[in-house]
Amino acid sequence: MYRLYHSGTLDHHYTTDTNEYQVLAGRGCQQEGVAWASRDSSAVPVYRLYHEGTRDHHYTKDYNEYQVLADRGWSQEGIAWYSDEAQGVPVYRLYHEGTLNHHYTKDYNEYQVLAGRGWKQEGVAWYGAAEDAALREPHAHHGRVAGLLRSRWLLTIEKERWRIHVSGQCV
Repeated sequence: MYRLYHSGTLDHHYTTDTNEYQVLAGRGCQQEGVAWASRDSSAVPVYRLYHEGTRDHHYTKDYNEYQVLADRGWSQEGIAWYSDEAQGVPVYRLYHEGTLNHHYTKDYNEYQVLAGRGWKQEGVAWYGAAEDAALREPHAHHGRVAGLLRSRWLLTIEKERWRIHVSGQCV
């Protein structure tokens, strides 16, 4: 799972797609490397949503939250990755009312430090895979991610290859 940061939107973005990671870096996002490892599949999907008004992505394993946010103007982008059913590495979720952003981290120290800087701790969001488990490293052209590219992204298929046209900044 790659993590990027955009200083203009004060937002982090998470993706398993190497191509998306590279394209967003060219659009103003700072690459922060691999944030955690995820499972190739499990019974616990993590969903991705996008809100055009706030230009923010949101991630949740809670299907009800996924449905409720869709009714409140968020675009559903499908399954982004999977949580580790063995509960290998907790990934924590925080929320900042001032920026209207959620933040996700496996680093418990970061979770604690941000709580002292105005972020509300929301507990464990999902689980990354333990390092010794069979992992899915982030990689190019992941099938689920192709369906996730939306809003300011135009995705076309040409001669059985994905071509991504990007306009504007990292969102």
